Amino acid sequence: MLGNLTNWDNYRLRAEEQIARLLPQCWRTSFRDTGGTAGVDAMVELVAPDGTTSAVAIEFRTELTPTTAAPAWRALSATGATGLLMAPRISSRTQEYLRSREMAYVDLVGNAYWRLDSPALFISVRADRDAPKTPTRGRRLGGKKAGRLIRYLCDTNPPHSVGELASTLGIDAGNVSRYLDLLNKDGLVERAARGVVTDVDWEGVLRRWSEDYRRPTTRSYQDPRGQEHFFRGLRSSQGQYVLSGIAGATRYAPYTVESAVLCYSDDVDSFVATLDLQRTERGANVLFAIPFDKVVYARTQIRDGLIIAAPTQVAIDVLSGRGRELSQAEELIRWMKANECDWRA
Repeated sequence: MLGNLTNWDNYRLRAEEQIARLLPQCWRTSFRDTGGTAGVDAMVELVAPDGTTSAVAIEFRTELTPTTAAPAWRALSATGATGLLMAPRISSRTQEYLRSREMAYVDLVGNAYWRLDSPALFISVRADRDAPKTPTRGRRLGGKKAGRLIRYLCDTNPPHSVGELASTLGIDAGNVSRYLDLLNKDGLVERAARGVVTDVDWEGVLRRWSEDYRRPTTRSYQDPRGQEHFFRGLRSSQGQYVLSGIAGATRYAPYTVESAVLCYSDDVDSFVATLDLQRTERGANVLFAIPFDKVVYARTQIRDGLIIAAPTQVAIDVLSGRGRELSQAEELIRWMKANECDWRA
């Protein structure tokens, strides 16, 4: 607790100022350090204009994650006062975790979720989009190895041992452990004795992956006869391909969104020549991309006579998009939740 007290001492003035900025101007606050004796860093008394008061216990962490939030919240609950978690910056993923469990929080860059019954107070602010991020060295889920592991965790049901994952996926066991540690720290996987994965929040894992996922570099083409002509060509083609993006998502979860077709293939030139596509930089209706890894071709499905990427691959391609792609992503995830037995083994 001594280390955490030192952190509170360093951040106390900024924390008090942030709380003051969030509260209505007519409210008054009175802070009192606990010295660690109450198991929390500080207590603050809030006084509303009508004289109603509330005692709030504050626990400050230099880094707040889903893993560290649970014990911190238990410490706050033990005081009998209303609890408030604070940190210099709270990631989007951790914010979702806290909100879903009604854990109040405030960080120093302006993110907050705080509800009081008496005096009545409700604050909900998301201000992290343009805030400076904490260092991410060793904490990224980019690259083909991470992608291969995440696809497997989401596509298949646990349990999974580190050795099994390393052997099956051709990834060094040390890398597997590091990726699992990151997901476990974010509360997205649960691990038992010897690090065996016992549960996976596949939706949360996909959303976390989308933060680091690099959308494939694409080459833009125009099929002057339209996308349906392109699809007919794919149906009769002998080449290896798989559809993803909105074109793939609508085959699982029909949704009225139009977009250029995203097609993965290792032999783009062959498809371009066979289907007589025209290279263009504007008005493209077909986008070809080289797969970041062979896992793109794993667990595909045939829909409408076309080879469609696994829902998890399609989901990451639309989750990392923008605008209409994000709307399609949410529709697809709803379908995945309702039809998990159709795509997860």
